Amino acid sequence: MGFSVDGMLLDALKQRRVWDTAEAGDDDQTSANVNRLQEAYQEDPEDKPADQDYEIKRILDDKIAQAIQLGLYPANEGELWRVLDDHADVFRLEFGQDLPVDVEPLKVRLKEGAVPVKCALSRYPSKKTALAGIKLAAVGWASEHDESFAVAKDTLRQMVPLSHSSADKVI
Repeated sequence: MGFSVDGMLLDALKQRRVWDTAEAGDDDQTSANVNRLQEAYQEDPEDKPADQDYEIKRILDDKIAQAIQLGLYPANEGELWRVLDDHADVFRLEFGQDLPVDVEPLKVRLKEGAVPVKCALSRYPSKKTALAGIKLAAVGWASEHDESFAVAKDTLRQMVPLSHSSADKVI
């Protein structure tokens, strides 16, 4: 339906701390809603970022200390502190379901005199498609084996073999 009972209860809690639910309905349903509201208040997500911000700050401080131990120049230390402090809000301890960013939709504005262009699939000339259909291994330009290099080295100055017998082989 597009709504969440928990979300509505949290919104109600933000508006007013105490609600009179005596006339809201039957006792079982009312007490269940009140219990949900109390549980949601105990797990208020707005309380967690302060702890996470402190933990992120501690981790960044540790990383800066490690950088200093590994040889960070003292002249760059102040700049690193400034950059990390300015951008500390982009670091996360966990990736989860963050709220969507509230931004305005992009408005496309065309310049005066702009003309729409029709887009379509490209058609290549028949000579290019025929060339693309040639199997390089059939003409000796490439192979899955290194022997093709010996065959074509006089005519080709540069070739990339598709496989090597050893990983450190240099052409």
